[in-house]
Amino acid sequence: MGEKPGESKFGRVLMAVLPFALLTSGTSLVGGSASGNVSSINYMLNNAGLELTYVHWAKLAYPAFIICIIPGILLFTRFFKFKAEDVHILPADYYQERLDELGPIGGSEVRWIIIIIGMIACMLGGMKTAYAALLWAMISVLPGIGVADAKKVIPALNWDVCICVCIVPLLGTILTNNGVNDFIAAKIGPLFSNLGIFPFMVLAGWIMFVLMNVMVNATHGAHALTAATLIPIAVSLGYNPLVVCFPMLCTASWFYCFGGNYIVMINGGYGWWDKKDTIIPGLITGLCMVVAYSAIIYVIAPLWGMSFYL
Repeated sequence: MGEKPGESKFGRVLMAVLPFALLTSGTSLVGGSASGNVSSINYMLNNAGLELTYVHWAKLAYPAFIICIIPGILLFTRFFKFKAEDVHILPADYYQERLDELGPIGGSEVRWIIIIIGMIACMLGGMKTAYAALLWAMISVLPGIGVADAKKVIPALNWDVCICVCIVPLLGTILTNNGVNDFIAAKIGPLFSNLGIFPFMVLAGWIMFVLMNVMVNATHGAHALTAATLIPIAVSLGYNPLVVCFPMLCTASWFYCFGGNYIVMINGGYGWWDKKDTIIPGLITGLCMVVAYSAIIYVIAPLWGMSFYL
């Protein structure tokens, strides 16, 4: 395309919006986030004794994502003063050539599709979401039936993420057992006691969103602390946390405002945009998205037969 990092407005906008789109879309289905969604499920189970199923998650998060993603991208990119004439589109032949280079679907691709279908089937069949994800992840690297060579995959694994998936959910239990969340809940509980359901959903989502972006390299701790505090508050008010706290759990993966998180840093490392470019667009778009997600879930939850109260 002839674009140069640091000089192209189109490249700057396109690459800056990718983390926003990636991290927002990752909460549309349980399997979309490496650890955030699974951690949310564990925090709900540990702090309220309720399980977020694959179907429940999809019924609330997917419609909200479909409705919000395009307006969200348009709002995010608006801050870059991006115009239609700045868009450079490659000819269709380019994409056809890339497709031809990939060739026909092979055995590994077919096995991967089967593995994904198997994982979703287990989740729909009642297996705990975290167990189903771990089981089929292990199957994907088995000799013969897996989709990758375990000798190559295991050394290349992001062990930080793996450890977080396995250990960090315990942080929510620790916070609950030693009374830290009770202390914090006692301090901020009055802020929520006089709120209605919708304001509760928005405020909880804003708190999670801001903390996840401020504590950008301690997101798992911020996630655990916020969930372990606000879910019990919702329960104490008689609210159903599976619905009222759900927008908050979605925002636990929206840490795209600052370029300090390792996921965003991978994208920013190519030099197309500067770290400060995403701060204002990310904050304003994220805060608006929390309101939009809360409003959509507030409307569609009763349509699915979900109650706001326990």
